[in-house]
Amino acid sequence: MIRNPILPGFNPDPSIVRAEDKYVIATSTFEWFPGVRFHTSSNLVTWQAAGFALTDPQDLDLRGIPDSGGIWAPSLYFQEGEYRLLFTIVRTLGQTKDVDNYIISAPALEGPWRTPVYVGSRGFDASLFHAPDGRLYLLGLRWDHRIGNPGFGGIELQEIHPATFERLGSAEVLHTSKELIEGPNMYYPDGWYYLLLAEGGTGWNHGIRLARSRDLWGPYEENPVPLLTTRDLDPLEVARKGESGPSGGLHKAGHGELVATPDGEWYLVHLASRPLEAAEGAVCPLGRETCLQPVTWTGDGWLRLADGGHLPALTVHAPASLPDAATAVPEAAMKSFLRRPSARAGRLSVSQVMSLGCSGQRTRDTASG
Repeated sequence: MIRNPILPGFNPDPSIVRAEDKYVIATSTFEWFPGVRFHTSSNLVTWQAAGFALTDPQDLDLRGIPDSGGIWAPSLYFQEGEYRLLFTIVRTLGQTKDVDNYIISAPALEGPWRTPVYVGSRGFDASLFHAPDGRLYLLGLRWDHRIGNPGFGGIELQEIHPATFERLGSAEVLHTSKELIEGPNMYYPDGWYYLLLAEGGTGWNHGIRLARSRDLWGPYEENPVPLLTTRDLDPLEVARKGESGPSGGLHKAGHGELVATPDGEWYLVHLASRPLEAAEGAVCPLGRETCLQPVTWTGDGWLRLADGGHLPALTVHAPASLPDAATAVPEAAMKSFLRRPSARAGRLSVSQVMSLGCSGQRTRDTASG
């Protein structure tokens, strides 16, 4: 059994990769230093903190970074025995969303991580796509600066050099949507190019949708049904019902990546929040946390949550190859989720917040310099 969130407490924008004999998740750290936090697991059930990618202030100077700025949405890869990590640094918060993107690489998760390579300042929450022909592409959001436009100009693709990460040619828009789409990731199973897209913003309307094409450059067909979302649930009702509700107390589900086990089982890692009721309404004191859902391929070539529908589940099945003992959830973990605190005055005690299962690992805020 896998119990969500698998990484409780501030662990947003998860990126997952299967590397050698383990799974690795990288999460955003925003204005906090060190940058980009890692967790590892051998079974997708139990996870251990595994350090950070950016530990040298010369590589990551976050002094003066605004609250909610800093590192957004890392994207992690393991290719030909090497780790590659793409990340965004948001230095100012304003109307423009063309922010700095970098790639770092290392022979091992523990490092040493090489000096970041700048790969442009276009969009945010970018990713890499290693194409079947060996080419490497940078995938991201195009920001539309024209007056009267919504800002989100679609998902674009640009080839980059596989060794130096130098940008080659020009970026081309692959896909646009009526919805606000960003955070793209691309996969190539069974002759289809699939775009896994975050949509609806990062609040209560958040979700994940899939689009596909037979050609890398499109056109892409969107699945009319979202793969994952909680947008049709009232946040206050989710807070009041907690684990007994239809989403197990989870809301704001979205922004995810896919991973396949050695036996061909597919899982979706995603962020979600657990709202609590306070005087001002539904609040999420632990921010965005990391969850995991099993997914299956349908006969017509789309992904669906293994349990059906589009709501996340609090508990899901672990990979079938694991022995039963390895999938058991410790009793202490089963009791670590307080769902009905007395927060009606708009305050949560330290014990109430800690009972949600957040990590005690220390970090440092750099927003004030």
